[in-house]
Amino acid sequence: MTRFHVLRRVTTLAATILAIPLLAGAGTPPASASAPPDADNVVRTRAGPVEGVRGEQTTRFLGIPYAAPPVGHLRWRPPQPVRPWLGVRPAKKSGPPCAQSPGSITPGTDSEDCLYVDVTVPRDTTNTTETADTADTARGRRPLPVMVWLHGGGLSSGAGSGYDPTRMVSQGDVIVVTVDFRLGIFRFFGHPGLPGSGTFGLADQQAALRFVRTNIAAFGGDPHNVTLFGQSGGAVGACGQLTSPSAAGLFDKVVLMSGSCTLDWPKNGPAIGTAAGSFWTPVGEANAAGARTASELDCARDTDAAELRCLRGLDKDDLLTRNGAFIAAATGTPILPLDPGVAIRAGHFHHVPAISGHTRDEARLIAGSRAFLGQPITAAEYPGLIEEAYGDDAAAVDRHYPRGDQIPGIAWASIDTDRMFVCTQLETSRALSRRVPTYTYEFADEHAPPLAPVAADFPAGASHAADLLYLFDIPGLPIDDHFQPVEYTPEQRALAATMVGYWTRFAWTSDPNGGGRPVWHRDEPAGTGELGLAPGVGGISTVDAAREHQCDFWRDRL
Repeated sequence: MTRFHVLRRVTTLAATILAIPLLAGAGTPPASASAPPDADNVVRTRAGPVEGVRGEQTTRFLGIPYAAPPVGHLRWRPPQPVRPWLGVRPAKKSGPPCAQSPGSITPGTDSEDCLYVDVTVPRDTTNTTETADTADTARGRRPLPVMVWLHGGGLSSGAGSGYDPTRMVSQGDVIVVTVDFRLGIFRFFGHPGLPGSGTFGLADQQAALRFVRTNIAAFGGDPHNVTLFGQSGGAVGACGQLTSPSAAGLFDKVVLMSGSCTLDWPKNGPAIGTAAGSFWTPVGEANAAGARTASELDCARDTDAAELRCLRGLDKDDLLTRNGAFIAAATGTPILPLDPGVAIRAGHFHHVPAISGHTRDEARLIAGSRAFLGQPITAAEYPGLIEEAYGDDAAAVDRHYPRGDQIPGIAWASIDTDRMFVCTQLETSRALSRRVPTYTYEFADEHAPPLAPVAADFPAGASHAADLLYLFDIPGLPIDDHFQPVEYTPEQRALAATMVGYWTRFAWTSDPNGGGRPVWHRDEPAGTGELGLAPGVGGISTVDAAREHQCDFWRDRL
């Protein structure tokens, strides 16, 4: 990985909170293969049979369409059914990443034709002789729990194919389904004449969950034991599903990692220069943004229908120049009647067991990456950043978080971690715990390799997304500030195995406890402490994250 590629990724990171590198060579599977299908690797879905790839530990079915390509007249329409195919469809290559901002992926590899899932199962699990209609426990083994992964990337970048779930699947004896869904302007576009305004990505995720309910039995999975889990923007998407009436019955548990239903941010929050905001917006504002975009792209017309015809005729790259205007899902809509933060506080959500958590030093990833690129937060600009972010509260924030001799970037990241990430995550956890079994964690490995290189003199700590590498393998990561691979210590590998155990046990039983791991107590509305996840003897123990992250101070300022 070159310095250019890191710069490109971190530039995207600053705009979207998190961008994950993508697997090389992703693309639409070919319609036919030269070699005859291997019957042992063929599964029959409702739309037709697919042939996967059998490895040493898992069998993978890659690039399975769960909806029709949302292109042409289907751009900005709810996902439509897949057209059935004849013959065996090769499922040996992931679909292309969904169209996203330039700089976040290799140019030319993304596409609007991107509504695909990758299904990874333990090696000898699939039921090759049954169909999705008839497969059941008669195969001779218990159906496996299913974990549906929503990737991060600020809802405007990333891809499910960037995550290899082999360790989770083989250790936990589960099935993992990674999903690609529309992003950015294709996900959130609103317009006065557009049914489904601002919610197309949420509709995609629901279509993927319906695919799982309908087809997963043929892969050896239990359609009535589905855990929806996501990180960062993916967790925000899971929050949307948690409060969406049309997602009722589509999943049975939820895991929210470093992304919450109540997440919002002040100016400079996700990155220096960004405006205050959240991932939710009233539908009227989404529609107004769409009308402005039509004018900016020379598509202003006398009627809504004419404007939409013009916009649907534009090249995707022209539309992506306005991607930053569409980062929030529209509320006041059939899919999302309420702002999820409002809904979760009022108890208007699907009452399913939950895991919710954060990393201890979330915001150090962006601050450290800026320093690596020669753009550190300086002592001179630090007071101005606080003033811009907190206005009348700036003096109180400055007193409560004295910088002393800290590196300015570390001091800023401490404030941002507490205000933007941890205290909002804990607020969501407390709201959930009033009505459903909820387990809350803090990933706290202070030496965890960061997702992107940080400056050598900048301690990354347990930064945003560092916990991902303890659950998934991500090709090419982690690397240090010299672009060299980083090896995990035996203690870190043991922590990774423990975390996989917690996550997959939760998928099996709705309770992460068991297997000789330290007890993880349920959360309570008043807060009973979180499970701290760190390597080494005594590294897994109860912590008081609300106290550690000054949430009493922020309670009246959120």
